[in-house]
Amino acid sequence: MARHRQSTKIKAEQKNPDLPPSQELIPCEGCSVVHPPVFIPTEEQPVPPVPFCKVKDAPPNCPLRKFMSEAEHLELEIGPGMGRFILAHSENNSNIQMIGIEKETVRVAHVDIEARKRGITNLRLVCGEALPFLIACVPPSSVEKLYIFYPDPWPKRKHHKNRLFQKNFVDAVWACLKPGGTLNAVTDHADYFRHMLEVMEDEERFSQTEAFTRTENERTDFELRFTALGMEAHTASWQKK
Repeated sequence: MARHRQSTKIKAEQKNPDLPPSQELIPCEGCSVVHPPVFIPTEEQPVPPVPFCKVKDAPPNCPLRKFMSEAEHLELEIGPGMGRFILAHSENNSNIQMIGIEKETVRVAHVDIEARKRGITNLRLVCGEALPFLIACVPPSSVEKLYIFYPDPWPKRKHHKNRLFQKNFVDAVWACLKPGGTLNAVTDHADYFRHMLEVMEDEERFSQTEAFTRTENERTDFELRFTALGMEAHTASWQKK
């Protein structure tokens, strides 16, 4: 109950007219990728429908694609959570345009509020699932750097198929990155890190490069908690050829 009240409060504050304009990007009408409708399975439709906004038939006036196409130095974070990295990285690099794709509406609202309070203008947020967004909304060869911090490791073997870091994800990332662009990943889960390395080992379209570094204020809240307990972070970067 307390968590629900807090979520309601944050979402209400996002609409505060005294703050600068919202940084959340609004999709074209009818888009099922961003803010997808709640899906209720039925006998006729047991699984969610494929997002309508496929790259090949996306409306030419789609505001998301237009915005990203016009950005000169575009970087993207998948799952920014409460935003410690994406807020600090945007502040530390005023020459780039950051986009965060996050599926939790309350987290989008929280980061949006913080960005507006801190006067950050080179950050935009999208509420939706990462893979459909990469496939349907991001223009080809438009992203210079893509970040993914501490994705769900789905530790049980029977759940490994749910891990984001799979071949279809790598395919989508390759399509989005500019030549020379980098995929940057961090996890605290050793088995998931081995899985990432195995997925990328036979990838001829990428080469592993020196792992990226961050400033102290770009470390995520989750990372600060577990490193305080002496746990290790595994970091890797791959460059598109």
